[in-house]
Amino acid sequence: MAQDISGTSLLSNAQATSARVCFRGRFDWGDAGFGSLASWSDESAYIRSASGEMRAARKGLSALGAVSAVARVALFNPEETAPNSGLRFSPSNANGSLYSQIGQGKIHMKRAILEAGFYAGATPEYARQITGYIVDVIEQSENQAISFEIRDRAAVAALSRASTGLYEGVDARTYLTALAALLDRDPPGSGERDFDLGIALEPFAWLDDEEIWREMNQIAEAHGGRIWWDRAGVLRFEDLSHWVRPHADSWQDPTTSQFTFTVSDFESCNPRYNPDDVINHVIVEAVPRYISILQVIYSASETYIVPPGGSIEVEAVHRWPVRNVAAPVAGTDYVAVTAGGETITSDLSVSVSSLAGRSTITLSNANADYAAHLYTLQLRGFPLLSSEPITVEVEDSASITQYGRRTKRIRNPYIQERRHAEALADFMLARFRNPPLTISLAGVPGVPWLEPGDRVTVQEADLGISDDFFITAIKWEFADGGLEQSLDLVRCADLYPYSDYFIIGTSKFGGAGTTGAGRLTW
Repeated sequence: MAQDISGTSLLSNAQATSARVCFRGRFDWGDAGFGSLASWSDESAYIRSASGEMRAARKGLSALGAVSAVARVALFNPEETAPNSGLRFSPSNANGSLYSQIGQGKIHMKRAILEAGFYAGATPEYARQITGYIVDVIEQSENQAISFEIRDRAAVAALSRASTGLYEGVDARTYLTALAALLDRDPPGSGERDFDLGIALEPFAWLDDEEIWREMNQIAEAHGGRIWWDRAGVLRFEDLSHWVRPHADSWQDPTTSQFTFTVSDFESCNPRYNPDDVINHVIVEAVPRYISILQVIYSASETYIVPPGGSIEVEAVHRWPVRNVAAPVAGTDYVAVTAGGETITSDLSVSVSSLAGRSTITLSNANADYAAHLYTLQLRGFPLLSSEPITVEVEDSASITQYGRRTKRIRNPYIQERRHAEALADFMLARFRNPPLTISLAGVPGVPWLEPGDRVTVQEADLGISDDFFITAIKWEFADGGLEQSLDLVRCADLYPYSDYFIIGTSKFGGAGTTGAGRLTW
């Protein structure tokens, strides 16, 4: 959620008309990594301007939606002091001092951090605006300028694929932690991730050569939430109940307003009830799964030949995901013969390393004279099979009469039980059968520590607005020494109308009127 600004003067300076803005851009030209910021290059002196956006696009089952972040920074591209040398940031001029690190396309996917803040006296105080990677470069020779497009850490996460074993009865936090560790580059450490538990156990979960980031988003949506990289580069998973669950740290508490905007804090406030936000007919499909009996899960479609005294590996793709694979039995699961047809199965040893969707079979031939021809090779195991889908359908007739039928159909492989589908369908209908109040604030002096999903307060007496809102989008711009933002917001009470939800370990059991009791969320 919001960044921690305790111990700084950022709040008072954000509210002061005389505050001086500071901006910093750091780049990992030497590939030291996110954990070695001291080795990065501070290029702040060359920055002319910068802008960016973080937007939570409501998608699938999430109340606020997955967040994506992008920024663009324009820098002065100075000539090096040595005679006949190139421009400092030029990826095409071999005479530049950074060419060995950024030339010939090496600049792409270099790590980058942009920060904005205010001076406390002579000391700059910063809040992160984006942590990610350079994904595009535009060089302009006529005015010695170069601009970088930077995207959050999802830019790299989206490029990773993996396969896993079969997880059973696993919570979202545990499974997402396992998937995060499989990212090819910069997997987040324990201090770089913060995951909610989720709203239900997943009966079965696995990957089979699939995109990790896509699967992580599907898991988040199946729990009515989202997964995203915040401005500081922390990977966050927030489930359906996240925005009504208090947090011990005030800056991460979604029930605590992080800033109050009054008419002196913005140039315009534009409220809207958008009928396109309405969902009054929800269809959610659940696909139950079960472990079946022992059966053949792989049969070789070709004859493999193992040379005398040699070994080969066979990649076996299972017909279905499996809980486990039985040890191959000679004469049943594999039969080896010579080219002349003599059986040499006893000379063959077979070992199997298995994941849910595939196995690696190692075939070793101990016969020093003859190649082994595998005319039978199969694996048996206990497969995970699917039952007929269960469809849960809910609608609100009054909303349909008012706004017309607006259907949301959800198919998600991580929704596997009826009660899971029912909870999500009811949640979506309750939250979006009527359009929530959204407002756009423009001309906001920079409040650089805010994040999408933060709760803020807006007071505009002429419009009758004095409410708490969740941030759904932040646009920011640093130019001419100033920092300005625009914010898109949605009213908290329209998504979560109550503040007294039941919290295990805190609330008391009892009906309405019981002191310390709480309402059940979905």
